[in-house]
Amino acid sequence: WLDDGIAQLGEVSLFALAAVEEVDSAALAVLFGWLREAQRLGKSVRIEHLPSSLSSLAEVYGVSDLLPVA
Repeated sequence: WLDDGIAQLGEVSLFALAAVEEVDSAALAVLFGWLREAQRLGKSVRIEHLPSSLSSLAEVYGVSDLLPVA
């Protein structure tokens, strides 16, 4: 997933996660990998339809404020 998302980075990339049903901490790692690479390339990422389970995980880890949710 990490490489697939990075390959899709445009000037501004919108990742829609409506179809995502199950997540774990690896999903957060992938999202932050996309964010890091976008920042390195001077691009931005927006996340749409963040699943509540992923939002809850981000809150537990104290990183929810770092996710660019659209």
